[in-house]
Amino acid sequence: MASIQERSVNGNGLYFPRNGEYSSVENFFLERGWNVKHGDNGILVGTSFQSVLNCGDDRFKNGEVPEDHRYGPSIFGGAVGIAALRREPTLEGVRRATLDISALGYRAGMHGDVENDELGCGFNRLLLNGYFNGVVGTPAIDLKTARQVLDEHGGSYVDLSGIHTAVGLNFNFVPGTTILSDGNNFGVDGWFALLIDGVEPDRLLELTAATVEALKPDAKNVTIYT
Repeated sequence: MASIQERSVNGNGLYFPRNGEYSSVENFFLERGWNVKHGDNGILVGTSFQSVLNCGDDRFKNGEVPEDHRYGPSIFGGAVGIAALRREPTLEGVRRATLDISALGYRAGMHGDVENDELGCGFNRLLLNGYFNGVVGTPAIDLKTARQVLDEHGGSYVDLSGIHTAVGLNFNFVPGTTILSDGNNFGVDGWFALLIDGVEPDRLLELTAATVEALKPDAKNVTIYT
């Protein structure tokens, strides 16, 4: 699988969350052949203090993971994803991401699954296989050691079970909120990623879309919450 490349939309950077402009988000997905709609914010729930920043995996379902793994914000890859978004896909990058997540009132998270251990996270598997090299640089992360870094700083790891069943992506920009997974959608809380210094909107969009396209090509349906 070839590496994706970093790009901007129409040659311009995206600053949608910082100036209230979201049309470029919609256009980004439309230009990639996605179906786009805007969601009802009534589905949003408030995040909980000291809950876990998780991956956007669709398998974080009720009754299958601890509650603190459901009521935190979600970004593909969790803490490793934040490091990648900052172009720091290294153990030191994971450590810095973990500390910055903690400073914002949450705990850093990672996941695997019962069949593949740490490589059960599809984002992290794509990252280590070089799929994102053109966007984030070459990764230098041992996931077992990254998991230890999280443990040392109050983070949390969980193994998921089952296969991906998502038919779409929930992409949320309402601060302090998330969407509880029911297995039908991947979920990314873009508002949280953009609180982290060094995370660029273009890169967030590219990694979010590319992850879904690689893991579940038939799930190119995004619902945007603003």
